[in-house]
Amino acid sequence: MTIYISQGRYTAAAIRAMTSKPESRSEAIAEMLAAAGGRLIGWYLTSPLLSPVARHQGAERRRAEATQTS
Repeated sequence: MTIYISQGRYTAAAIRAMTSKPESRSEAIAEMLAAAGGRLIGWYLTSPLLSPVARHQGAERRRAEATQTS
């Protein structure tokens, strides 16, 4: 499988909401990737402003199947 690095950005409102009720977002990201046939390898928060970064594997088979049925 191909390994990807995805980066996001939280809004100020999202950061306020997450700090008022802290929880691990990695579980939600892992579930989303699994639903697409991928797998979460790592989840990190980086500076500035706690940008989320995910390392994950893509689903080669699903992409190939989608291409063949189009």
